[in-house]
Amino acid sequence: MASLTMANCRNGLYTFLNTTHRATVEGAGGLLGLVHKQRRRLQNETDLRTLLGGDRPRGWFIHPAEGSTTVTERQPGHRGIGVQSTTSQDMTAMQWQIDGYLAVSDKDDSEQEATDLAWGLVEALNSYGVIPAVTGAILQLPADIEQFKYAMLGGTLLCHYVVIGVGWHGQIRRG
Repeated sequence: MASLTMANCRNGLYTFLNTTHRATVEGAGGLLGLVHKQRRRLQNETDLRTLLGGDRPRGWFIHPAEGSTTVTERQPGHRGIGVQSTTSQDMTAMQWQIDGYLAVSDKDDSEQEATDLAWGLVEALNSYGVIPAVTGAILQLPADIEQFKYAMLGGTLLCHYVVIGVGWHGQIRRG
């Protein structure tokens, strides 16, 4: 089994959102929006249109969680100070965050749409023991909606803003 790395988590989550989950959302007539592997700088109208799309901007940004990004534990069998083990007993939990934005539009009932998109993503993540795209994961932590509020982007666009947290347990290195 491969080691759990930050790159495996980022790439796996990106792949899941951009393929498996996109097909589910768009197959049901929805629109997921653009997915990015990292937070991006949204400073003006041009940035918004480029990174979140055209008429009704929407998008998702994947990044390490802002708090407790990794929590590493030593398991029985670790050799200790000055002696490198030939097999790792170090396990870690890597926490990730998905920030979602959807432009507010009262006439289009955007709050319901944003809620449905966020909850649909959480349900999709939680329907797996471990999403297949995250190499090296042994256990997936439950995904949760941590925040749902408004955000003003670039000083010009009011958006629904959602923060979804998810994480994985796995070995961090092999001998």
